[in-house]
Amino acid sequence: MPVAKGHYKDNKKVGTWDYYNDNNHLISVDKQITYCQNGTIKIDHLIERYSIEINNDTSVVIGYFNHDLDTIKINCQNEMCSLTLTDKRELKVF
Repeated sequence: MPVAKGHYKDNKKVGTWDYYNDNNHLISVDKQITYCQNGTIKIDHLIERYSIEINNDTSVVIGYFNHDLDTIKINCQNEMCSLTLTDKRELKVF
């Protein structure tokens, strides 16, 4: 069963929250979510190996998916998105 640890201020999550999971009776941090004062949310998923940052109005989403052989950058701004490899080759634009 997932468990989270973090702080609230004025009934809103603030700072970095750690999300724990019981994997075969070994409790570990699966992901961390940071709630910034400007409304941006940063998610680092340690098990699935990705990170993503979403600004307060969701007009900008930037993230990275880390694979064994390469990293894919996800960049979405103003309804345009691209997937790019580490060497800057674009995989897809939509």
